[in-house]
Amino acid sequence: MLGVRLTLHGVRCGSVRTRRTNVADNTGTPSWEFAPLTLAGKVVRLEPIRREHVTLFWDAVKEVSEDVFRWFPWPMRTVDDFGRYVDRVLAEQEKRTSVGFATVLKESGQVVGSTRFMNMDPPNRSVEIGSTWIAPQWQRTAVNTEAKYLMLRHAFENWNCLRVE
Repeated sequence: MLGVRLTLHGVRCGSVRTRRTNVADNTGTPSWEFAPLTLAGKVVRLEPIRREHVTLFWDAVKEVSEDVFRWFPWPMRTVDDFGRYVDRVLAEQEKRTSVGFATVLKESGQVVGSTRFMNMDPPNRSVEIGSTWIAPQWQRTAVNTEAKYLMLRHAFENWNCLRVE
């Protein structure tokens, strides 16, 4: 077993352990859940992206979208841009290459960002975590740290990934 200890602002919040065994179905491909996933921690809940998130995403960053999305490869300046973003994520989920999440503050239910599993490669037990954005007032807080912990834990413990980028 390979173990990684994770801390959040100096407090141990868990560990990730992976087994180097192939947990495969009859086809020899690891069985991954592509159905909408919800991952919950102490601070955030990662819930499946839905069309209803378009306006919630826009509300979270409409005053600062130029700064938040400066390096995104497509424009994110209007509510319509967020609609196209959500459509893109949902289309990738249909193709089973992506699983998108809305990042929600657990205590208040406020949507503060988004992240996703991308470039999913079940036969090689590999996945990428990316396309992450968080509204500025929640950057450099426990929000992203815990979101990434939840995703890493799911990738290693549930999907038995060998590689997460």
